[in-house]
Amino acid sequence: MLELNSIDFDHRVSTYAASARVSYGWYLSKTRGSEHNLNIQRAIIKGKKTYETLREDLRRGCILPPLVLSAQNLTLPSELNAPPTELFYRSHQNLEAELARLLDNIEPDAVQIIDGLQRTNAIRSVSDALEGEAKDEFLARPLRVEFWLNIPFYALAYRMLLLNAGQKPMSMKHQIEILADSLRIELLRIQGIEILRGLDHRRRAAPGQFQLSTLASAFQAWIQKQPNVDLRNAVTEQLLAEEAVHSLGASFTPGNHDGAESFGDFVKWLVRLDTALGKDYLFFLGNETVILAISAAVASAQGKPLTKDRCEQALETLASQVELSQSAEPLSPEMFEEFRREIDPKKSNVGQATREFVYRAFSEFIMSGGDKPMAECWVFASTYI
Repeated sequence: MLELNSIDFDHRVSTYAASARVSYGWYLSKTRGSEHNLNIQRAIIKGKKTYETLREDLRRGCILPPLVLSAQNLTLPSELNAPPTELFYRSHQNLEAELARLLDNIEPDAVQIIDGLQRTNAIRSVSDALEGEAKDEFLARPLRVEFWLNIPFYALAYRMLLLNAGQKPMSMKHQIEILADSLRIELLRIQGIEILRGLDHRRRAAPGQFQLSTLASAFQAWIQKQPNVDLRNAVTEQLLAEEAVHSLGASFTPGNHDGAESFGDFVKWLVRLDTALGKDYLFFLGNETVILAISAAVASAQGKPLTKDRCEQALETLASQVELSQSAEPLSPEMFEEFRREIDPKKSNVGQATREFVYRAFSEFIMSGGDKPMAECWVFASTYI
């Protein structure tokens, strides 16, 4: 059962949203598998007393707050492919009927849970525990749902971070993890990329292959402009969240084409460099700490007018040099490995120290506009280890 209540347009992110009432049965069938789209999503909480109470209340017929879903790959009516006009308001009822039909027939792999993972698990747990008429009665109960229709990844990230910036319901890291499957869909447009998910149980074995968890963490490093993303200081986390909202929001300002979409260009460059390096150097960009550090260094440089052009020139120089030489020498990855092995685990956190090392090396390379050899940049950064 699906009853569409309204269609609204968010002028900030240029996306339509629909409010609906559905049955538990409909909801569970359309979100089957959504909880497991990414193994780094917030762990489903099973043992806490709060969620035990929620499951008991669901059995008694409590009303849940609206759950938020992303509905992708919809072939929407033409009126919903542009901002609302007078025609939209005059034909609203016809549009609701058409959209209700589309949503009623949506496939589970086109649905992502944006807000309500724990509640979804609670509903599913209660359903699995019931039988016969009790189960049928439970599955027929109503649930309020909000659908975001074909919303682009960066708009979704902006909206989630904005709504959570003034609260502390979950860390920014968890928010990005929840959006990771939408990020995967966005990045699959890049030629030559293959994105591996935890459920695939596959390891990186060829250039252009990247783990989704790594790309999600790289996006967090990108919007925070920080190489170390596992930050525990609440004040710092809040400041970074506000900066992330500002950075993402800039991409929706008319005439601004330098916003969040540039992360896609950065990943495209990663694929290009990875392909040029070849199988013998899979270890370099197969190292998550390396990608996080480079992502932060590039985002930091691109976010400043004085260094943006230098950054673009440096990245182009490095990729071109590796391609033309058909060797890894312009990058000097062996030198990176030598310095990395010198990090003393008794004195430093190896992961954090490695990210700082790579961040400094690439920041120095970018500041030179690609003129300083990477070998010299590795030596420069090694003095801070």
